Amino acid sequence: METPEEVRRRVRREKQLASRLQLAVTRLETAQQERIWAIAAAYAAGLSIRKIAAATRLSPSRIHQLLSTEEARETPR
Repeated sequence: METPEEVRRRVRREKQLASRLQLAVTRLETAQQERIWAIAAAYAAGLSIRKIAAATRLSPSRIHQLLSTEEARETPR
């Protein structure tokens, strides 16, 4: 059986881990959004789909998919 101090430590550690996971999810979502914006900006600047695909290590069809998303149309200038 856990002592009250062990329970407090375990609960604190679980909260720390949950916070770290939430931060990682937020950072991932932000990075994915930034990637879409960068792709849209490169395409708008005249870079070809193939060149964008090569630079991002994505397939040309995936670049087309990303460019057709609402997020790509909301690219900040």
